[in-house]
Amino acid sequence: MDAFATFDTGNTVGGAAATGVLTGAQFGAGAIGTYTSTKSYDTVAVGVPTAVGPGGTIGGPLLHDLGRGIRLKFDARITVAVTSAGAATVAVQFVSSPNADLSANTVLLDSGAIAKATLVIGYRYRHGHTPGIVPGRFVGAQVVIGTAALTAGTYSSGLMLDQEDHADIFG
Repeated sequence: MDAFATFDTGNTVGGAAATGVLTGAQFGAGAIGTYTSTKSYDTVAVGVPTAVGPGGTIGGPLLHDLGRGIRLKFDARITVAVTSAGAATVAVQFVSSPNADLSANTVLLDSGAIAKATLVIGYRYRHGHTPGIVPGRFVGAQVVIGTAALTAGTYSSGLMLDQEDHADIFG
């Protein structure tokens, strides 16, 4: 997955994997609520992507043909198991907004509330393909923590062309 197509806090290009700590400040320290990702993808960015290959570098603010001619998948997965003193649930949504901060967003794909017992490392939310038409300029992720506060957990989300099926054997 291209680092510029991820929506999580802690994302560093060429560095550590992008993850959102569900008990971090961005998510109200795990409190019940709805939280948007700190990063969004601009669907109408203009310009030319950075050259790839000999003499070029991978990455840049523009994605190389991401989704050109095909619909993308929204991928969200648990990277550290979710824990809670109560019966917590976590939903992950793919949202669209006219604003880069994803305020006033429209939910395009919703995982529904998933119980904490299911949210072990490697769990993948099942969203499928993104809609063919996105109503807002910016897209990103939104997390809904419900029923009880979280005490631990991290997730990762972003856009991808396809996902590998064999990864589920580990989680």
